[in-house]
Amino acid sequence: MQQLKVVALAIMTMIVLACSSTPDKDVAQGDTGVDHTGQTLRVGLSPDYPPMAYVEDGVIKGMEVELAMEVAADMGKTMELVPMPWVELLPALMRGDVDVVMSGMTVTDERKQLVAFSEPYMTLGQMAIIRIRDAGRFRTPMQALESGAKVGYINDTTGQAFVDNTPVVQSRQGYASVELALTALSAGQIDVFIHDAPTSWDLAVSPWADTLISLYRPLTQESLAWAVRKEDTALL
Repeated sequence: MQQLKVVALAIMTMIVLACSSTPDKDVAQGDTGVDHTGQTLRVGLSPDYPPMAYVEDGVIKGMEVELAMEVAADMGKTMELVPMPWVELLPALMRGDVDVVMSGMTVTDERKQLVAFSEPYMTLGQMAIIRIRDAGRFRTPMQALESGAKVGYINDTTGQAFVDNTPVVQSRQGYASVELALTALSAGQIDVFIHDAPTSWDLAVSPWADTLISLYRPLTQESLAWAVRKEDTALL
């Protein structure tokens, strides 16, 4: 699994760099009214989403962190990570507290009304995570959702949107973070946790490996991208 992470990171980095039609250094000071003469790129992220962004031994790590370092270096800037809860990311960006959100964010029509997105760097989907002991009971994601099981999700995410738009789900519960949702699932407070694929990919090397498992069948198709303020066309 660790090798998978390294390969995925390399591919993601190549995709990001290939998507740039002109070097960031040449466009970082475009005539947009936004000052990019500073030497720091402030990156907003929610570090509770392994392997994209997470805290290990008090240090924020993950694929988004590695990519943020590459982007900042390409711009000739230093990187400042600004961690915060997921629900605060876009408000912080729109206030100008950060320059870019790099936190495994899905592009949605609703979010596009508020901010501008880069070209997507990954396509994935929502997946269902269950307890290993329930693997015989829930063989497919839809079987789990149609069973009357209690379904969890992270508030204000596309996981919640999927659950809210799935009529067969009879009981649901929102959480503020992945850690809280996985803890609730392990404790039996919910029966299924719906979240982005990277959370499922990370299970095999996480503390939950002995108790939780993903059904590994995408329930949606979504694109991840980075968000900047709409007027910040030079940075975009």
